[in-house]
Amino acid sequence: MERFEISTRPNGEYQFCLKTSDNEVIITSEDSFRSFRDCNNAILDVRKAAIHESAFEKQRTHDGHFFFRIRTKNGDVAGVSRLFDGELICNNYIQMVQNSIVRAAMTEY
Repeated sequence: MERFEISTRPNGEYQFCLKTSDNEVIITSEDSFRSFRDCNNAILDVRKAAIHESAFEKQRTHDGHFFFRIRTKNGDVAGVSRLFDGELICNNYIQMVQNSIVRAAMTEY
């Protein structure tokens, strides 16, 4: 089952990532957060946004990899995916996120 992990950066700020049951990072937070509460609120925003297909913005890097961003309803980038070798794989991960993000567990590190 997918899960959100909240961790602390060396500067003391918080970040989150969404991982698969195999511990593979799917998305990470675009920003860092000064408080645990702010980070948790960002996760809630991602959960709300990701149920809508329009929240996903798929892009291609200059070297041909694909990735996606999740935008909140006010247009802010809340999460960025890892790079994928092909568009089909990227599409599959978008679908997985849409299907699992609402029930993803949360852990703190």
